[in-house]
Amino acid sequence: MKRQSPRILVVDDEPDMCWVLENILRPAGYAVNTTMPGTEALELLAEEPYAVAFVDAKLPDLDGLELAGLIQQRSPQTAMVLISGYFFAEKTNPSTRHWRRISSSASWPSPLILRKSA
Repeated sequence: MKRQSPRILVVDDEPDMCWVLENILRPAGYAVNTTMPGTEALELLAEEPYAVAFVDAKLPDLDGLELAGLIQQRSPQTAMVLISGYFFAEKTNPSTRHWRRISSSASWPSPLILRKSA
């Protein structure tokens, strides 16, 4: 019986970032879906489970931090990776406190190493 590849969702409004992550993760054995709008990410999540979601903090249709919270509410088993080229100053952006609450139970090794399970 063939084991199903872990599913990864990439949500970023930069096509190049979606392309890079997909071309790193897919050859490593992961099933990857990419999308740019946050609303489509929620639709994909409703159709099938994901092991990991890479979410851009700044999206044009939804706040990425809010989207991360919605994903965690709807799919608590999905690990979240927040990605952004945007600087968040905690004093000027209170939503970073929300993200810290979402991610407080998770810890990620540095650097994040993805391994295909046997």
